[in-house]
This record gives sequence, structure tokens and C-alpha cells, in this order.
Amino acid sequence: MLVDNRYARLGLERGRPVVAAGRQVVPLALVLRLSGFWRNKVGGGFAFAHPVAVEVTDERGTVRLAIPDMTLLAGVGAGIVGLLLPALLYSLLQRSRQKTASA
Repeated sequence: MLVDNRYARLGLERGRPVVAAGRQVVPLALVLRLSGFWRNKVGGGFAFAHPVAVEVTDERGTVRLAIPDMTLLAGVGAGIVGLLLPALLYSLLQRSRQKTASA
């Protein structure tokens, strides 16, 4: 467990094992649970689970297979494009204005 206190809990949790074709498959997820000071009065909170790996166990042993995070990759890519595109357009606009002013 990475963080475990009254208001937040963050860590790697194992899911319910599933047996199929002579193999046992166990999902692993990074789980964040937040609850505030209100939990004693009304209950509730926020939970986020992000799958990170799957453990496959058979007669040969256990293998952990990572799950690639394509959503994070797409989000970071969109953020980079969102930052660079306006800067590029601004630069092109400034060059265009300089050329028309000197002509």
C-alpha cells in the first residue's frame, strides 16, 4: 500500500481470480480511494481503479503481463499538441505580419 490513511488510500489491489482453460487469471489494478470529513455523516467518496497488469498462473508457474496505458499516452500527446500548435500558429502569424509590414 503506497498511501493508507483516514482520507486517502492508494495501492495495488488484486481482483477476483478467474479460472479458464486450466489457467488462473488475476487482474491487478492501481486503486485510489478518497473520502473526506463528511464520510461519518453521509458516507460516500471517490474511487478510481486503473488496470495495470494480469497475473496468469498455470502448471509452469506465474507470469505477470503488463497492460499498456494507451489512454495516458493519448492524453499526453493531445496535451503536447495543444501546447505546441498555438505557439506554432502565433509564430507563423508574426512572420506573416513582418513580411507584409516590410513590403
